[in-house]
Amino acid sequence: MHNYKLLRYPLKPGESSTSSGTSTSTSRYTRYDKLLLEMVDLVRDRWGFIETEKFGLTGYSGGAQVCPPCCPEQWADDQFAHRFFYLHPARVSFISAGAPGAATPLSSSSAWPAGISDISTVFDGAEIDIPTLKRTPTHLIVGLEDKWRPVANDGSTPKMNRIETMRMLRDDWRSNGLEVEYDEVEGVGHEEVDVLGQVQAFVVGQLRYVLPA
Repeated sequence: MHNYKLLRYPLKPGESSTSSGTSTSTSRYTRYDKLLLEMVDLVRDRWGFIETEKFGLTGYSGGAQVCPPCCPEQWADDQFAHRFFYLHPARVSFISAGAPGAATPLSSSSAWPAGISDISTVFDGAEIDIPTLKRTPTHLIVGLEDKWRPVANDGSTPKMNRIETMRMLRDDWRSNGLEVEYDEVEGVGHEEVDVLGQVQAFVVGQLRYVLPA
């Protein structure tokens, strides 16, 4: 019998968790990376036949961006999937991230979320585990018409559009030794449904390796 993996996106800001509260940091802001892990643990406890130690993760736009406690006012700008991957690479069997409005490169001396120089301070002693990141298959995807630059809550816009952001992240990951499958889809703007075929193909390809025959 196959051990299928279940995944649900973390609760939105303002929603409450029915758990023990371990999803929050010592600050007054929710740590959504911890909330996701808490939800996965809930699946493990409720349905013991489901493998949850490692799971595949996909995200698009804001879902491809984890919001740290230091920037609660910019939920829409903080890309979840690839930043969760940085913090918890041992839990991720593969990742597909699509068209984030902003991205955090590994090769950066900037502060979070533009870089990782202060990640141990922002995330309670966390460290970037490059060897584990390198062992994880990754997929980045963006539409070639996705050129609009999202406006942040403070009215500012990023220096790069989503295509430039994806190319930057692709080159950054590859320079750090990560295995990256990269797609640019012609004729597609910022519409997740129009890239689902490529995302599904990547996911199915990875499931062939993690599901027993």
